[in-house]
Amino acid sequence: MAARGAALVLSLMLASGAPSPSRASEPRTAFDKYLAAGDSALRADRYVEAEKMFAAAIAEAKKSDPQRLGLALDHLANLKLMTGDETKAAELRGKALAADQQALGPTDARVINDLANEAFFCSMHDQDAEAEKLFKQALELQDQNPEVSEYHKTNLLGNFCDLYMRQQRYAECEPLLERALEIIANSSRPWNSQEVVMLRHKLADVYRHDGKESEAQELENRAFEGIRQAGNPTLNSLQLTLEQADDSLRRGNTVAAEDAYREVIAATENKGGLRSDSMLYFALEGLGRLCAAGERDDEAEGLYLRAIEVRERNAMEGNLPMARGLGYLVPLLNLYQKQGRLFDMEPVRSLALAMQEKVLGSEDKAVADTLLLFAEVYRQEAKYQEALSLYARAAKNQEKNLGPSRQLAGTLGKYADLLRRLGEKDEADAVHARADAMLKQIGAQNPQRPQR
Repeated sequence: MAARGAALVLSLMLASGAPSPSRASEPRTAFDKYLAAGDSALRADRYVEAEKMFAAAIAEAKKSDPQRLGLALDHLANLKLMTGDETKAAELRGKALAADQQALGPTDARVINDLANEAFFCSMHDQDAEAEKLFKQALELQDQNPEVSEYHKTNLLGNFCDLYMRQQRYAECEPLLERALEIIANSSRPWNSQEVVMLRHKLADVYRHDGKESEAQELENRAFEGIRQAGNPTLNSLQLTLEQADDSLRRGNTVAAEDAYREVIAATENKGGLRSDSMLYFALEGLGRLCAAGERDDEAEGLYLRAIEVRERNAMEGNLPMARGLGYLVPLLNLYQKQGRLFDMEPVRSLALAMQEKVLGSEDKAVADTLLLFAEVYRQEAKYQEALSLYARAAKNQEKNLGPSRQLAGTLGKYADLLRRLGEKDEADAVHARADAMLKQIGAQNPQRPQR
């Protein structure tokens, strides 16, 4: 889940003008080098290093490239969002918008993207009136600037529609979605299939709420039309099959979902076929979730273990993203918890952690995430000493990678709660005081302390 969150922030960085990792050109100026170094550190979850690089990019922009000051501020804002400091993130986004408006003019494409991103964040934090005002302002400016990309146009329309759908203002959603799909239909550029399918399903839901059942059914029936390739599977067509499986599962069509998952597994697990271990992993896990929901626990367990084996194999081959994902054992953990078999997670946990530390090093942030997951398991089993040790290791890791942050403060709070349960009141109070001071330092609201 954390990975999805990171992907969302990265997508906002791309919308604000940051280069895609796969398309980024070689840095040319000092500003470019600082920004690229910050992006690289951010993708590796080295947040302290990333913050230093983004701060250096801001200083460089102020000195020699004021037109890119807003871009650097946006990067730092997204970093603050990832580390949980939403107050500072909002402040930085405001500064980025002001800097872009001053340096580029009020109708520049980047200013419009700044407005769209701010509208999105307001919407996510239930500031609906402000979000609607900003969405409308961004749309109006977008129509005045032909340089705004088709991607940004459809993204803005989709996010604006999400606000209206949450408010059940379906009649106002309809023209927004129809306009987005019209842009895609008239476009000469390739589109991410998942975006197209999502927009079609979203419009089908709106039609259904507006009483247009036949239109909704027709749109759903052709949601994947023109996207999935016929004939022998390719990696692209299998990716679409996997997306279709996930979509069918969300909509309760388990038969179609199971068929699609098994198609991907058969094509990618066969040694003589296509190799895409990431697709194989997600297909195995998706089918496992389907089986677990249908009380087919033995099948689910086997699928989850096969998915973990895929990640272990890739981790030992030096695949760093797969190694970082080794700690994501939540589906299997939930299954064992339901069956009262949490003790069976111990060998899985131990191997995953050992492999992460071997491939990534003990100071990688992913190691802290794994430690926290199993510290919570031990806490639930009332194994407080074991949990305490894992929380301490996780806090040390977070302090190095994140610095003062809500995540570190949260870990310290849980550590202090366990100290209190073990009778170490004075030490618990000292750790709580440190967590509270940290939250005050970053301007965040203190979380509610555990019951004592």
